[in-house]
Amino acid sequence: MCIVSRFKALKEQLSITNEFVFKIVKILISILIALGITFIVLALVSDHPLENFITILTAPVKKLRYFGNVIEMMIPVAFAGLSAALLFKMGVFNLFVEGLYYICGVACAAVAIQQIGGGALHPLLCILAACLLGSVLMGGTGFLKAKYNTNEVVSTLMLNSIVLGVGLFCLKRTGLQDEEFAAIASKVFQDSAKLNVIFGGTRITISFIFLILTAIFVYVLMYRTKLGYSIRITGINSKFAHYSGINVFAMYMIVHLISGCIAGLGVSTELLSLYDRFQWTNLPGLGWDGILMATLADNHPVGILIASFGIAYLKKGAEVVSLTTNVPVEIISIVQAILVLLVSSQRFLVRFREKKLLKEGMKHELG
Repeated sequence: MCIVSRFKALKEQLSITNEFVFKIVKILISILIALGITFIVLALVSDHPLENFITILTAPVKKLRYFGNVIEMMIPVAFAGLSAALLFKMGVFNLFVEGLYYICGVACAAVAIQQIGGGALHPLLCILAACLLGSVLMGGTGFLKAKYNTNEVVSTLMLNSIVLGVGLFCLKRTGLQDEEFAAIASKVFQDSAKLNVIFGGTRITISFIFLILTAIFVYVLMYRTKLGYSIRITGINSKFAHYSGINVFAMYMIVHLISGCIAGLGVSTELLSLYDRFQWTNLPGLGWDGILMATLADNHPVGILIASFGIAYLKKGAEVVSLTTNVPVEIISIVQAILVLLVSSQRFLVRFREKKLLKEGMKHELG
């Protein structure tokens, strides 16, 4: 009897009527649909669609260098996703992560080109400069939202363009630019500023460890602390939070400051791991990708890591295919777009779940 009751309880927990199980099923079905459409597109543009499709799915694990590239592509996007997820949990659709990745990169470069003592001091100062600037600037957008209820979508989209212009001005007019280099770029980073590689045969640096620690920090903060509970309540209903005694202004400021710091950490570790100099002349796009990862993962830190790894994996597979065929690497954008549309859709698979809920409800009534 006990075994039967346990089996029934397990069956209820694994039922699609369970919110968590429904989200997992929704994501898995979305992935299958996205991959199916990708195969159809491959059939239209490639002479060997099945072979190319298998290559996309398997190439990154065939060579250590390829798999290392996946982790390298994943890291900055995951940092951006964690930064955006904190804001979204607050109910704030702040898009300033993209702009911060540029301007904080300039700040990191300004320190990286200086001759500073060896050891951990130089990279630490580079990271600290980017994190502090990120916190200050993102904190400014949080203050405007909390104090004056500004429209964060409009204001941060404008700020992204503004900080791009400011960053280019600083690069050209403050002695950062290398006049002997053919393109617009900073002077070469000092070797003492570079982060150490932790896996031989790849370019994966200590930034990967920073990412894991940051994801753990965000998870513990959001789901295991009183502060995180207050942040989530504020995100659900700020008026209710206010009348419950939560300092809403403080919640907005704390989340924006932490988010900006994570963005600064993400871009500084990216530059100090993979670049010899700062040479971005446009917004890098990493912030937008991070926002998409946060959307795919429903703002959950673990989900962001998985989503970032999955998209980076497919991008690397498509990159390998594009080297030997006429298939463009941008084909993975199809997967990314379809996943975001399906996972973020409020109605996808909902009617199926509602029927299950109704059926189970009738069973309980009759039983």
